[in-house]
Parts: sequence; C-alpha cells; structure tokens
Amino acid sequence: GDTCVASSSPSDDGSDGNFYCINGGVVGGIQGSCRCTCPTGLGDPNCASCAAGYSGTPLDDCIADPCQATSNPTDDGTDGNFYCI
Repeated sequence: GDTCVASSSPSDDGSDGNFYCINGGVVGGIQGSCRCTCPTGLGDPNCASCAAGYSGTPLDDCIADPCQATSNPTDDGTDGNFYCI
C-alpha cells in the first residue's frame, strides 16, 4: 500500500492514505493503517489533545499532572498515582 500522508482535515481517517495528524505529530504506516506519533504531552490518535496524565490546552500548554501519593503498593506512577508510605 501507499505510505500515509499527514493531513489537517479532521475527516481524513487514513482509508485513502491521508491521515489527520497535527501539532507536530509524525504520520506513519500505510494506507488503511495510518498512525500519528505525538510529541511528549500530546495524545489521542491525532495529537489534537493533551495525552493521559497531562492537562492544559494543546499545543504548548500540555503540562504533566502532579503525582498523587497513594497507599496502593501497585501504583507505579504511570497513571499519576504513586505508592508512598
């Protein structure tokens, strides 16, 4: 298949090789199986919003959420909760 190309049109889903990928995301994959690799702090399939664990307004204001101390020994910080005794 053809290589995916970045698009700024929200309706481009990759089925024709054009994939909505913004805010510095790097498009990859082949037609019908496109993906957008986002810069740190940005997420969702298109880099249009802040990633999980980040808050703010894209593009420049996605800031890492502060960790929350918990008493659950399995909390390793990946979801913003960190085991702290």
